[in-house]
Amino acid sequence: MAVCAILCGAHNWVEVADWCRDRKEWLSERFDWPLEGGTPSHDTFGDLFRVLDARVFEARFRDWISGLAGLIEGGVAMDGKTLRGSGKKGSNELLHMVTAYAVQSGLSLAQEGPCGKDTN
Repeated sequence: MAVCAILCGAHNWVEVADWCRDRKEWLSERFDWPLEGGTPSHDTFGDLFRVLDARVFEARFRDWISGLAGLIEGGVAMDGKTLRGSGKKGSNELLHMVTAYAVQSGLSLAQEGPCGKDTN
C-alpha cells in the first residue's frame, strides 16, 4: 500500500494513510485483501518503515521490479511531451520528457526527463 501511495505522490505517512483510506476499495480488489478493519494509520506506516532495514527493502524492491520486466506483454506506447512553461525567457530551449508505457499491464516502464536524467 505504501509503495503505491508513494508512487502516486504521497510525501509523508499522513499522505500515505490518506491515500490508502481513499482507495480502500481499489486496494482490496486489486490485491485481494479484505481490509475489513480499514487501512493502516499513519502511525502504523511510520512504525513499520522505522524498523525495516532500508538497504534490504531497496534490494527486495529492485528484485521485484526486475522480475516484472519479463512479464510485460503487448505493445509499448511511447509518449513525448514538451513541459509547458519550461522555457527560459529569451531562449528557445525547452524541457522535454519521454515515457515508455506498457499498455496491456498499465505500467510505466521508464521515463527520460529534463537534462537527460532518468526519472525512475
